[in-house]
Amino acid sequence: GAEMPWPGPTRRIGLDFAALTGGWMARAALGVVISVVTARYLQPDDMGRYAFLVWLAGLLAVALSLGLPTGLTRYTAEAIGPGGPAAAGKLLRLVPRWQLALIAMAVVGIAVAAVLAPSWRLLLVLMGLSVPALVLNGSVGAFLSATVQYLVAIERAAEPKGSMRVFWRR
Repeated sequence: GAEMPWPGPTRRIGLDFAALTGGWMARAALGVVISVVTARYLQPDDMGRYAFLVWLAGLLAVALSLGLPTGLTRYTAEAIGPGGPAAAGKLLRLVPRWQLALIAMAVVGIAVAAVLAPSWRLLLVLMGLSVPALVLNGSVGAFLSATVQYLVAIERAAEPKGSMRVFWRR
C-alpha cells in the first residue's frame, strides 16, 4: 500500500505549535522569577541601573540582529530560485559571520564599560553575558529555517526531472 508520511503535516504543525508555545511560556515564567528575585535583592539605585541595562540589552539585541531573522529567510528563498543553492549557501555562510563579529564587538564594549564603571560592574557583566543569547535567540531559528530550505533545494536539484518524491522521512 501507499506509505503514510511521518509525522504527518497536521501532527508536525501541532508539535511545532506546542514547542513554540512551551518555549514562550518558559521564557515568560523565567522572566517573572528573575524580576522578583532581582527586585528583592537589589537596592533602589541598583534596581534603576538594572532596569536601564535590561532596556539597553533589548535595544542592542534588536540592533545587532541586523534584521537577520527576516532577511535570511527571505533572501535564502530568493537565492535558491534563480541563483541555485550555491548563492544561498554563500548567504548562509556570510551573514552569521558578520553577526557574530558584531556581537563580539558589543561584548568587548560592555567589558570595557565594566572596567571603567566599578559601581556598574556586576550588572554590566550580566548584560555582557545576556546580549549574545538575546541576539542569537531569533537568529538561530531563522538560520535553521533557511538551512532547511537550502538543503531541500540541494536535494531537489539532485533528483531526476519529473520526480514526485515526498520529503518526509521515517
